[in-house]
Amino acid sequence: MSDSKTLRQSLLLSHILTGLLPLALIALFTLLFVIKTVRDDFFVRIDTLSQGTRGQIQLFMGQPLSVLRTIARMLPDAWQHEAVEAMLNSHLRDSTYFDSIYLLNDRGRIVSAGLPADRESQRIDLLGINLSHKQEFTAVRASGEPQWSDTFLSLSSGKTSLTLYVPAGEAVLAADINLSLLAQLITRLSRNNVVTAVIDRNGAIIIHPDPSLIGDSIMMNNIALVSSALAGDERAGEFIFQGRRYLGATSIIEPTKWVCLFAEPLDHLGRRLLIVLLIFAAGICGAAALSLVFSLYRARSLAAPIFEITDRTAIIARGDYGDVLPPGSFVELDQLAENINSMADAIRTRESQLRESELHYRELIEQTSNLVLRLEHDLSISYANHTIVRLTGFEVDEVIGRPLPDFVYPEDLHLLQDAAKHWPQEETTSASLEVRLRHQDDTIRHLLITANIHFDDNHHLIDISIIGHDITARLEMDRQRRELERQRQQSQRMEMLGLMAGGVAHDLNNILAGIINYPELLLLKLEQNDPLRPTIEAIRRSGERAAAVVADLLTVARDSAAVHETVEINDLVGAFAASPELSTIRRHHPDVDFHYTPYPEPIFCRCSPIHIEKAVMNLVINAFEAVERAGRVEIRCDRLDETDTRLPHDLAPGSYLRLEVCDTGKGIDAEHLGKIFEPFFSKKRLGRSGTGLGLTVAWSTVREHGGTIVVTSSESGSAFTVYLPDAEAPAATVVEEEDIVHLMGRGERVLVIDDEQHLREIAVHMLTTLNYQATAVDSGEAALVYLENASADLLLLDMQMAPGINGRETYVRICSRSPGQKAVVVSGYSTNEDVEATLRCGAGAFLKKPYSLRELGRAVQRVLNG
Repeated sequence: MSDSKTLRQSLLLSHILTGLLPLALIALFTLLFVIKTVRDDFFVRIDTLSQGTRGQIQLFMGQPLSVLRTIARMLPDAWQHEAVEAMLNSHLRDSTYFDSIYLLNDRGRIVSAGLPADRESQRIDLLGINLSHKQEFTAVRASGEPQWSDTFLSLSSGKTSLTLYVPAGEAVLAADINLSLLAQLITRLSRNNVVTAVIDRNGAIIIHPDPSLIGDSIMMNNIALVSSALAGDERAGEFIFQGRRYLGATSIIEPTKWVCLFAEPLDHLGRRLLIVLLIFAAGICGAAALSLVFSLYRARSLAAPIFEITDRTAIIARGDYGDVLPPGSFVELDQLAENINSMADAIRTRESQLRESELHYRELIEQTSNLVLRLEHDLSISYANHTIVRLTGFEVDEVIGRPLPDFVYPEDLHLLQDAAKHWPQEETTSASLEVRLRHQDDTIRHLLITANIHFDDNHHLIDISIIGHDITARLEMDRQRRELERQRQQSQRMEMLGLMAGGVAHDLNNILAGIINYPELLLLKLEQNDPLRPTIEAIRRSGERAAAVVADLLTVARDSAAVHETVEINDLVGAFAASPELSTIRRHHPDVDFHYTPYPEPIFCRCSPIHIEKAVMNLVINAFEAVERAGRVEIRCDRLDETDTRLPHDLAPGSYLRLEVCDTGKGIDAEHLGKIFEPFFSKKRLGRSGTGLGLTVAWSTVREHGGTIVVTSSESGSAFTVYLPDAEAPAATVVEEEDIVHLMGRGERVLVIDDEQHLREIAVHMLTTLNYQATAVDSGEAALVYLENASADLLLLDMQMAPGINGRETYVRICSRSPGQKAVVVSGYSTNEDVEATLRCGAGAFLKKPYSLRELGRAVQRVLNG
């Protein structure tokens, strides 16, 4: 009996300890869990509130931006003050967002305003105010993108406001936005004890449940949580504001760079946590009491034969779980026998679960997209998942036992071998390495591998576990991003150089008009056998060649006013292939073969055929000159639809024509490849390669037509691939040649409007030769004065005149007095938008300077008879 009592006492003590100690651990972990849950609950609520608030603010800011963009699109090209003022007032008074709306001209002065009815008296004071000093106005003009100002206290409404600037053509729309509605929306989103505040990018509170903090201009950029968010880093944590501790989180609002601060006082969290802890402590005490009572009860009922249990447990220890322990003569040991039987069942269940877990782990490894390998100490593969098939093309059973270096790209083999050599020497247990694997089809896959190296007690390498991530797609995206950045920088350089070229070309164009047109007039008066005729012809041809160089400069400047038409590309390139120009090129390079492969079907492009043909000719000249001895130059045409993956990434969606000029020269050095389209850049011999503008003209022409040029080069040659937007087939037209006799007028009155005296004299002389009554004025203002007392059957109107109004404005004012006034637009420098706008207003034809006598006569006759 004494032994029995000792056993019960031991079991009682053991059961009490077994029950209370886990209970204490559970209490500790539960306490930590409760604290973490309270904090997590706060951050979950904060995240929900953050998403709602961010969405409301972005929706709020997006709606006035949408309204201003709508107003910008509705502004007419030639707007009148009353109409614009009425439109601004209408949008202002229909919207709850705006305090006022202003229209600024290109110099930053307010030229019109939309005001509420109670502020109409301020309109006269506002008009003419200069806002060009505002950095947001400067930014809008420079970038063409909307800009948000810093917040400020509106003098008219007394509320926190900010100004939104939106481009509207050459003008800028600016609107003062009242943030009161936004404050109400955010206040409604706040819940429980969470305080929501909005801080502008200077650190000032602009929205807060306590209005006094807004009125007092309280700054919060001295709080680390807020200053980090203003620097672009959203965080969560504790901070002190006005002597009170808070737990908060920040969220950055685009596009204003405001910061939303969501915070709850720590004493609120502490009270909630205290209530939870009191409830939990009561539960723990109750559980401890029940455990003690249960331990006393169970200790009295334990008994069983010790030796029987010892024998039976030895059988269980050998792995035979089927032999169940019988009940003994002691209740305490009966329970022990039952527990041992339960333990045996649990071990059997655990072993089954372990086998199932191992199966699930293997399935996971096999199904992952990452490569999983296990290498022996000699780098032979002892295990590989099925990703090896995708990366190498070999089945799993084909790679088992083979060394990993068999599948590594030869140039990267030394990286793997050097690493395997140094890992044991340095006792490295984990390492990362980037290598390339070679597929059976000779494609290359880039792999970022993480290796876990295992050593024995003697520091000898046992095996290596490898996880490899395929980064081929990411590297390709990085390469494309770098290429796009290179193209962007090249485009910017071209634009800057183009501005310089345009200024020079404009002056040369005006000078060349006399060199081309006066010889043409003299030739009309000379007999065919006159000894001066060859000399004058040579002067005229020299002027035309100089004009071609000027046209190249204008193309580089992207300021050449060209007429676009729908052209069949096969015919255009075929005509060049049969042209005297190509024959001359081939005579200079007799050892170079030329071949042209047209597309089997007609393909069309909306373009300026003269410029596109000049671009093709420049590319062909470059290809011939790239072949130093015997070789081949080839032109191929085809068409790619919008789903074709061969299209460059920087093109707008759509189908394109592809024109490829290939040569078998020695290729272009990598260091020069990014400069070949720059003006006057050349590696060829001085005096042989023309003006140095050939590739520049080709690049500018193609980009101006909405396309691009892609260059590939190697030691075996280069390929310049031109992509141009596809177009529908046009209706067939017939062009007839006309003799100068058929271009003579019937004494109609023509008014020449040009600011260059010698250009006016040339135009009057040519029109007089064509039997027209020509009169000239030197400005748009002078033309308006002239037409007050006289009339003209037709205007010969220059687009760019300075000082004073330009050709477009001149024509608009004349048409307001004399609707239907006929005109021919003349330009060699004005932008395409000005020319096309004037043609839309009623002008009948366009002539590009310098023009010939026949071109002038044909245009004037067509407009007068039209």
